[in-house]
Amino acid sequence: MSTLDWIIFIVAAVVFVITGLSILYNMIKGHHKTRLTDKFVWGLNIQIFYALSSFGTGLMVVMSAIILIVGNEFPFKILQAGNSIALACILAGVIQMGIDLGKPARAIKVLLGGKFNSPLTIDFIALTVLMILSIIFIVGMGAASLAAMKVWAYLTILISVLCMSTHTLLVASRFESGFRSNSFFSAETLVCSIWSGMAIMILLSSGNPL
Repeated sequence: MSTLDWIIFIVAAVVFVITGLSILYNMIKGHHKTRLTDKFVWGLNIQIFYALSSFGTGLMVVMSAIILIVGNEFPFKILQAGNSIALACILAGVIQMGIDLGKPARAIKVLLGGKFNSPLTIDFIALTVLMILSIIFIVGMGAASLAAMKVWAYLTILISVLCMSTHTLLVASRFESGFRSNSFFSAETLVCSIWSGMAIMILLSSGNPL
């Protein structure tokens, strides 16, 4: 790697370590030690869940669009790597949500509750389906058929946009009326998710003319 690459890598590694330690400190010591309060939407864990799951869903939308536009001309290995990153982001986000719930078993109660009009239930199901779709792509199922890949792409876009929409429903209702309320929050969530997914895909595709 060049000197600039090493500098970027070292800075990213330091930020990663410091962020991880700060999250661990918050989990162990709590808000009264970090001086964070629940004036932030659902606290730090849910904010991390929101960010990571948005990165993952945005990346899956971008990869699906590439499959539909470029077809099988785009290197499959890059799409596999992208799906691995998307899976990692979504899984890490779900773990953060589990930590916020306090007891992972409570996640089962979300499904058994039967409230399928609840944004939390829809989000939980959508993220689970996206993780399954990522694994299917990573292991190469349907890779030999362009038609199968396009079916995967259409299904992934549908579930990803559903997931982004439920993210909006989860958070928007917790903003009080007034200057903090934002009628364009859903559009902002959609655009930022796809923007972040595009950024990750550009890094993965560096040097590829397509």
